[in-house]
Formats: sequence, structure tokens, C-alpha cells
Amino acid sequence: MVKIITDTTAYLPKDYAERPPELFAAEFKRLSAYGETIPCIHPSTDVSGTVRSASVAARDCPDLDIHIIDTRMVASPLATVVRLAVEWSEAGLDKEIVITQLGRSTDGYLSVMHAGVPEQGQELADDLGVTLGLKDIPILDVPPAIATHGGPGILGVSFFVGK
Repeated sequence: MVKIITDTTAYLPKDYAERPPELFAAEFKRLSAYGETIPCIHPSTDVSGTVRSASVAARDCPDLDIHIIDTRMVASPLATVVRLAVEWSEAGLDKEIVITQLGRSTDGYLSVMHAGVPEQGQELADDLGVTLGLKDIPILDVPPAIATHGGPGILGVSFFVGK
């Protein structure tokens, strides 16, 4: 059984604010030294302004091959998409295939999230693994924006299937 912490005296992180386009432009210029495509993977525009900021910055870098990707996800599903992009890239998949595959995989992905309760997160992942016959369920920290609203001790399960 998973125990939920109800002590609200623990530190809560601050929520994220929209990032100015200048921060993205500086990073795009730094990454341009590698001469590669820049996939810029973001949380959903429904909850974040980062896609807008990155898009403004990308327009200021017309000589760079920048792909702004609105995953329409937050938290651990977003982390899973980023991890998949890295895995596919490291496996040598063509950049266009990697960018196209983001959000199009037909596989299902499950992860567990927690805010300051890694043992309970592991217990939940173990229980789900036994129940669903899965191995190596990723356990991730809840992002600050969600922990701010949910509080310390929250647990979450994320499951998504690509398009």
C-alpha cells in the first residue's frame, strides 16, 4: 500500500513563468556550433508559453534548422518523449524520422511520478509492474509547476499511447 505524506511544511518549488525568447535565441546560437538540426521539445501550449517563446526566437535564427515541437503533454509523458527522441537519435535514426516520430509512435508508455516520496514511487511502480506484467517502469520527479499545486507527497501515474 502506498502511503501519502500530508506534511505541508516541506518546501514547495515555485511555478515556472514563461521564458523570454532571448533565452531560447542564445541557446539556439550556442547549439548552432554543432551544425545539426535543433529539435526543441516543449510542454503543451495549453499550460505553457514556451512554444510561443521558442517560436519567436527561432524566427530570429532563420539560418538554423530548428524544429519547435508542441508535445501537447506535461510532466512524465513529456520526459518520456524527450528520452525517446534521444534514444532514436543515438540509435542513428535520420533526423527527419526522429522529428516525425515524436508524438506518432503507436507504442504505449507508462511512468510513475512523485514529489519527494521516491520510496512510495518505487512501491507504486513495483505494484504496477507486477499487476501489468511490465519491467523497468520509469520513476520521475513531479515537475515544480505540478508539485506547487499538488503539494509534497503526491504520486501520479502517466500512461499515453502515440497517435
